[in-house]
Amino acid sequence: MKKKSFRMAVSKFKLLLPFFVFCEIAFSEIIYCQAQETGSDPEEPKLPSAENREQKSYSLALEPLGFAPWPGAGASVAYFLNSETILESSFFASGLWLKTKATMATIQTKIFFEDSEYINFGFTWRRDTSEDVLPSDHSKVERKSISSVGLNAAFGNQWQFENSFLRVDWLGFYFPVYSFSRNFISEGSKSEDAMRRKALFQKEKASPSVQYLRFSIGYSI
Repeated sequence: MKKKSFRMAVSKFKLLLPFFVFCEIAFSEIIYCQAQETGSDPEEPKLPSAENREQKSYSLALEPLGFAPWPGAGASVAYFLNSETILESSFFASGLWLKTKATMATIQTKIFFEDSEYINFGFTWRRDTSEDVLPSDHSKVERKSISSVGLNAAFGNQWQFENSFLRVDWLGFYFPVYSFSRNFISEGSKSEDAMRRKALFQKEKASPSVQYLRFSIGYSI
């Protein structure tokens, strides 16, 4: 993925930022009001998500929709160190029906503060693939892929109920550290132009990526 695509994704996120802020405030306000109704002291309401995370050990979540930066889906498993810290492993695939795709495997730590708010950070393996029409012959295509490992970070909310939970990563970033395993397949591979593009591609590096609105539903025990 080129840096231009990353800049376009960031510019689109700026347009959606007010929506993210509104959703985060709205969801948190709903949970807060519920806590006030059930708490014995209105000035010290219970924190339902934090309380419901206590005594939990494992969780499994499905991610039916998210953007990284293309729409996709995934799944995750997690281990609770305590009610405020979780170790999580996840897999996500985006753009499966598009010409530009990405798959990611992540190991990260999720740290909660307040009640449902969290930040997570960790390591990600990512593979980006793309398919482009040859500029000289629109009936032929070139397929490129590049793998990378890097750092990821995100913030969001996880509203924990008795055992089930709803989670949203509002915004996250992936920063590649090392790029490798570059593959270039061209239906016009014998042409000089194709050989030149292949040589240039071998020098390319993976670009940073933005992620947002990654919705998950899960169950914890």
